[in-house]
Amino acid sequence: MGNRVITCLRLALFLCLCAAAGLSGCEHMQTGPYREFEDDNPTVRLAAITRAGNARDKKAIPYLVDQLANSESDIRLFAIVALRKTTGRNTTSETFGYRHYGSRRSRAEAILKWRQWLEQRQKASTQPEQTSRPAQS
Repeated sequence: MGNRVITCLRLALFLCLCAAAGLSGCEHMQTGPYREFEDDNPTVRLAAITRAGNARDKKAIPYLVDQLANSESDIRLFAIVALRKTTGRNTTSETFGYRHYGSRRSRAEAILKWRQWLEQRQKASTQPEQTSRPAQS
């Protein structure tokens, strides 16, 4: 019961922060480092996750994927929601079967797939474009 009360209070505080972030814009995420994703305060992490999702910040994707492994289910929930917004991967199959409430093992399997997807995406973006050359005779 005590954990539910704490989670409800945390969620209420988080929603207040979301409203404040929405009114003030997303300047911090655009100009500052992503250190808030690692803050000891879960409310700060939730605010960073929400800002990244609302801004559809592609640079935040690796940080969001890391948050899928967080020990707190509310952080995992907001991380997957932000990833869905940012990547456009909305169905369960597109999110590699990730469920924030799933077993530790099923989450770990899905996170591994997210990390593989991210690695492939990063490789593809760093490879030079192949241009076709005219055949020589």
